[in-house]
Amino acid sequence: MYVRILKVIKMNKCSKGIRIAMVVVMLFVMTMCFTGCKEDVSVDDPVTIENVNSSSRNVAQGIVRSIFTRDLEMMYACYPESAAFVRDEDPDELFDSYLEGFNPDLEFYGVSFTANNAFTVENGYDEGYMKLNISMLHNVEEDAITAIELLKERVTFKNSSDDYESSDIYMIVYETEGAWYFFEFADSDADFNS
Repeated sequence: MYVRILKVIKMNKCSKGIRIAMVVVMLFVMTMCFTGCKEDVSVDDPVTIENVNSSSRNVAQGIVRSIFTRDLEMMYACYPESAAFVRDEDPDELFDSYLEGFNPDLEFYGVSFTANNAFTVENGYDEGYMKLNISMLHNVEEDAITAIELLKERVTFKNSSDDYESSDIYMIVYETEGAWYFFEFADSDADFNS
């Protein structure tokens, strides 16, 4: 399904704003299955600008954390310099587009890694097509992309009753020149090996 969505985006030559809006819809409509509990929940230690690109898990956490805390420096760090379209957007509009439809009564609490899959032919993914998409949208040479992963992160919030609510978010990240970057949010029909 993700590949079909990318083909539609590519065929329609959508503007950056429309692509961002589509990501928001995929992020919140397809994956917002909340669960609530009163117990404390554990979340991963926050990433920093210095270590956000050191692993697939860190960049995945970095992009989610940047959106919910409106941390522009962290968001920029999650994209390579060659993905200039991110830096061309108005920061307020960028964050507002990601958070559109989000319940403002929920307070961001943290992120925890859940699972990941190597985005390879062996795992049933069209790795070549994904490299082509990354190359086109982020201006990265296909041959320079050394790994692609599909990650599942659990985002936890506190509601007005101090209960915790969580949602799983899926995303695609990739490695190039020894650093990891965020590519896109994905839908939630993936099977995970780990």
